[in-house]
Order: sequence, then C-alpha cells, then structure tokens
Amino acid sequence: MANKKSGLLSKVPLPDTFFSIKHQLRPIAPLRLSAPSAVVVYLLAIGGFVGCWIIYSAAGPTVTYTVTQQEWQKEGYECIPLQNEPNYDVLYTYDECLSNFQEPSTSTVSKVSSTWIYQPISGSKKSLQTGAKGKDADTILGSKKCDGTNQIPVCASNGAAGVECQMALNQPDQTNCVNLFQDIMRDYKSASLCSAFKENSPFKCSKTEVSYKSDLEKLSLSIANTQLLFGILTSLCAYIFYKVKKDDEISPAKEAGWQEAVLNLEKRIEKRLREELSIKADKSEQQTV
Repeated sequence: MANKKSGLLSKVPLPDTFFSIKHQLRPIAPLRLSAPSAVVVYLLAIGGFVGCWIIYSAAGPTVTYTVTQQEWQKEGYECIPLQNEPNYDVLYTYDECLSNFQEPSTSTVSKVSSTWIYQPISGSKKSLQTGAKGKDADTILGSKKCDGTNQIPVCASNGAAGVECQMALNQPDQTNCVNLFQDIMRDYKSASLCSAFKENSPFKCSKTEVSYKSDLEKLSLSIANTQLLFGILTSLCAYIFYKVKKDDEISPAKEAGWQEAVLNLEKRIEKRLREELSIKADKSEQQTV
C-alpha cells in the first residue's frame, strides 16, 4: 500500500522551489509532504487566475468625452449652451425651452404700464408684446395692438341732435388680450419661438461611457497576477519545509533523483574495481617474488 501511495505521489510535478539547492534533483521535504503541498498550490493558483479574470471582466471607471462646437446637437452626446440666450436671458437648451413653454393664459398675460405682455418661457424675465415698431430687448410679434392705443368711435344719444359719436381710446381687458396672443401663437408655434436657442453657440457636448478591458488585457493581467501568487506560495512552502525538516530527515533513497542514484552506483562500481585491481596486483607481486 505504501508503494502505491509513493508511486501516485511521485507523479505529481513539483515546483522548482520545492527542490533543495544542496542536492541534485532532491526535494526539500519527502514526497508525502511535497506532493500534497504542490497540489494545494496549483489549486490556489488556478483559483487566483479565475478570480483575476472575473475582477478584470467587471466594468471599469467611466470615461467622459467633451467637445465644443457651433452646432446645437451631436449624435450620442448631450449638448448644453455655454452662455445665456441673449433674448430671453436663460441658459436653456432647445429641448428645455420646449418643456418650459407656456401657452397664453391669464397667468402668463399681464399688463405692465399700458402694455399687455405675454411671458412664454418659464423662468425668463423677457416677454412678448404686440404692435410695437422695431425690435428691442423684447420679442415683437404681429402687427395687432393690445395696448389700448387704438382709437374707436364711442357713440351716445344727444337728445334732439340724435346720436353723437366721438373717437376715444379702447380699453381692452385681459381676456381679449389673451385671445389675441392665442391667435398669434397659432401661427407662431413654440418650435419657432424656441428656434433661437439652436443658434445660441458655442455648445459644449459631452458623453460618458463605461470602459471595459479587452480579452487580451484580461488574459495578460490574470496571468501576471497568477504568476506572482504562485511564486509567493511556492516560496512560502519552501520556507516552511526548511523550518520543519529535521537534520536527520533526508529524503529516502527511493525518493532521491535518478541522476544522484546513477552517480552513487558509479562510485560503488569504481571503488569495487579499484579493490579488485589492488588484490590482483598484490597476487602478481607475490608470484614474482
């Protein structure tokens, strides 16, 4: 039974560091200790390789790419303007302008001094007004007026003189002005209103991607770390073997390397031949005398 175990253990390849540097091809410790230790080291090295491969297969750090350009959009990127839109004085993208657009209503149409104004963009202090000449800081829409400057005839009964009419300023109410702005916005859509935000260059476009290592990178890194782990484990085992080995515990002859066994056999044969030659030489001298 012992021979069978010894034969099985002898088939386990031992790492180089398991061999004694003082004896040719002789393990530091007997095979009953060296072979199981080698198996454990191999299993740990395989586990280390698999673990490294799994770790390096995981998602790496994110990488952000940034481009500055004149166009308001770029495929795969998210673009934002670098300055406020000069007319509405807000830092909106085109899509943000559309999402913040407000339809004309009693909450968005109000009277400032004698002018009715409409604020179409939430968060913007700028407004739309109608009927003004030229174009100033506010955006001008249409040619109709909703500011009480139109002259309309005001007629009243004057007794025997009949009906007397005089020209007077109309005083529109909020509802009329809301209707007027709604009529205007039917032709002047929100997309047209927000088109100015497409021209608000320059734009900073950026995208973020998750990086992954290639198979070649994972393989090379896993092999490198496995070699390091293997070297540490074998060196540790060799250190332990030297510490636990007794002075008189040397590998049995049957566990010694075959080259050392051949050398020992050659020495024994050489010694035997010398002894026989010495005996023959003595006999020859005695016969001569």
